[in-house]
Amino acid sequence: MPITPLRTRDASPRAHDAARVRPPLWHGTAFLIEALVLVAFLMAALAVVLSLFASARAEEARAARLSEAVTLAQNAAEAFAATDEPVSRVCREAGAQTGDLYVVAVDVAAEERAAGTLYTATISVAAADTSEGADAAEGASGATNAESAVGGETLYTLDTARYVAASASREEAA
Repeated sequence: MPITPLRTRDASPRAHDAARVRPPLWHGTAFLIEALVLVAFLMAALAVVLSLFASARAEEARAARLSEAVTLAQNAAEAFAATDEPVSRVCREAGAQTGDLYVVAVDVAAEERAAGTLYTATISVAAADTSEGADAAEGASGATNAESAVGGETLYTLDTARYVAASASREEAA
């Protein structure tokens, strides 16, 4: 009787090892889901970082405007202290850092006293409106009051005073 070999599905040793080494199908799906979650997390983190950078830039611009307004107010206060006869004035000046235009309004009040004159000044700095209508309105009003001349949002206000003795004020008048 002849011997016939037993038939199996696949008797080769390589096919048996390949079937055992091949990972299940769900491993690839889990990797893709994990990669998508990681990408979503990275996109959310990027959005937060970009939002922080945008708010930091806006805060930097606001700080630069305030710094320029303080500098312009200090310059106006020094000019007020140095002049012989302080007068109210409104002028436009450019900031040194950004080059933006500002309206500097100096409102001076004089109070006569027995020993001399006390000059008080309120210096207001606001961002200038660069539209053409604002130039015409400012020229037409001729306002010397700081509040009416500035018109927009006041960035910085400085109050200062200067006392001129009676003998010095008489010499200035002569």
